[in-house]
Amino acid sequence: MAKKVKGTWVFKKGERFEHLTVVDPKRIDKLYILVRCNHCGKEFKALARRIKGKQAIKGCPDCSKNFITGRTKTPDLKPGYRSGKLVVVEKLDKKKYDDRVYKCKCDCGNYTEVKHYNLKTKRILSCGCLTEENRELYVEARNGIAYKTLSQKRSNKNNKSTGIKNIYFVKSRNEYLVRVTFKKKLIANKYFGNLVDAKRYKNEVFNKINPEINKASERTEKELEDKRKRDRK
Repeated sequence: MAKKVKGTWVFKKGERFEHLTVVDPKRIDKLYILVRCNHCGKEFKALARRIKGKQAIKGCPDCSKNFITGRTKTPDLKPGYRSGKLVVVEKLDKKKYDDRVYKCKCDCGNYTEVKHYNLKTKRILSCGCLTEENRELYVEARNGIAYKTLSQKRSNKNNKSTGIKNIYFVKSRNEYLVRVTFKKKLIANKYFGNLVDAKRYKNEVFNKINPEINKASERTEKELEDKRKRDRK
């Protein structure tokens, strides 16, 4: 009967298991022993540690394929399933990288083919038009400076007190701090007693950098709000 001796499995000749039978217990290259498949009778060498236990192989390489169950297949996506701006139209009779493929319609009117995994995990949200919108919205750069990104009126993850970029509420002083960094240089670092004065000072600083910043901020504020509404859907 098989047993472990100093951490190594020791087998007897002719010992039979559920899927394998030991032909020669003598080790081959210190790791393998010669076994016979109980399903087809083919002899082959197998790792000694994989003959018995939870990781035991289920016959020869050809027969063991019949016992591979794999993960439970997730159900197909129904027509009308939405991922961002994409809506599933139908499932296609083909696969890409062994995954199901769906024909989807984008809100912009274009059709595209997307894998099941990318739709289910929300990795792909459009036919590509969303990337173009983001590029127009955030990456309008002059002289290497993305002015629209600089002028965004968005919530800062590290500044949840005001939700306004470059303006922070300092509890220890009970004042608002306007801090602006431009081209890796600190150009504004000033405290104010109320938020209105802080906003006014921030606009003055941005106007000194480039008047286009505030114009871009006013122009894109409505576009950003529309984009947030679309993302929530």
